[in-house]
Amino acid sequence: MGDDEKTRRAWDGDWFTVGDLGRVDSEGYVYLDGRRTDLIISGGQNVYPAEIEAILGALPGVELLAA
Repeated sequence: MGDDEKTRRAWDGDWFTVGDLGRVDSEGYVYLDGRRTDLIISGGQNVYPAEIEAILGALPGVELLAA
């Protein structure tokens, strides 16, 4: 909001694109993995910060994560 140029670029014809990245599994469930702007490409692999946060948060002794 308030960024007219960014809003203009988000329109793709009749579609408003927000940059969400996701997937649909074989049973039709939809998973949101993150935002295109948050995506990290490392060694040719797509890395989503939410995946890293989930792994770190599951480690013993980790009580709180901050992004």
